[in-house]
Amino acid sequence: MKINNEPKLDFEDVLLVPQRTKTVSRANIKLERNFSFYHSNSKWSGIPIFSANMDTTGTFTMSQSLMKFNIATCLHKHYEDIKLIQDLTELDYQWYSMGIKDDDFTKLNKFVESTQEVPNLCIDVANGYTDDFVNFCSKVRDEFGKEPIIMAGNVCTPEMVQEIVLHGGVDIVKIGIGPGSACTTRLKTGCFTGDSKVNTSSGPKNIKDVSVGELVLTHDGTYQPVTNVHNNGFKDNLVEINGITCTDDHEFYVVNKSDQNKINEDNIHDFAYWLEAKNISEENHFIIEILS
Repeated sequence: MKINNEPKLDFEDVLLVPQRTKTVSRANIKLERNFSFYHSNSKWSGIPIFSANMDTTGTFTMSQSLMKFNIATCLHKHYEDIKLIQDLTELDYQWYSMGIKDDDFTKLNKFVESTQEVPNLCIDVANGYTDDFVNFCSKVRDEFGKEPIIMAGNVCTPEMVQEIVLHGGVDIVKIGIGPGSACTTRLKTGCFTGDSKVNTSSGPKNIKDVSVGELVLTHDGTYQPVTNVHNNGFKDNLVEINGITCTDDHEFYVVNKSDQNKINEDNIHDFAYWLEAKNISEENHFIIEILS
């Protein structure tokens, strides 16, 4: 591991300094641009802002609103095959998101075979500093050639940007590993008590006994490896939610009770969102139970 102690800028440290201009009004500013890419032969025109492929922002509903302004949406990864095949029709502004597992590759191939279209892609992992990530990006490029525009990340250093562009066949790089206004990967410290049960691929375990590398059940119903464990030693600000004791800033995946008649198995992630335990109320929220 390389430790770099030099100060680094975060999102909150960046200020865009105004420049002199002949433009009289902001209404006269044109944000649309035309883009060509390093690997893909495709062209893309629009405002270069993408709605992130998180559960709450990477939805078909969001894409329908944003495409009116020539802004694209990276759809979240939890949509079922049939939903994507039926509804992903605006290829310029609805981007197909995926992970790097074999099942993700199979799912993409099923979409292409069913629609006879190769979508623009967002290959998304929390930490892009692995050979598996680079190799998977390269595999996708080799499979689908120069047709798709491929976005991939997340990374945060120039060296890794070069690596995934030159050797991974990527056209657009997702930069940064939290925190932004919605992504709080590096800020959240919510905890369970040590005897809280966690569903692992080998059965339920106390969370204190889970180790790095073990597979645990996540909110989308898949098992993912643990990347880090820690003990914060918190004893104050504990709350109980559905029999689970945790710190009051721990987030749960919830839906509003007012939306219950609109929700089904296919669209639940369009309505679900993360909410801190201290803000959950029995009157207003259902907590989503994930079954293995």
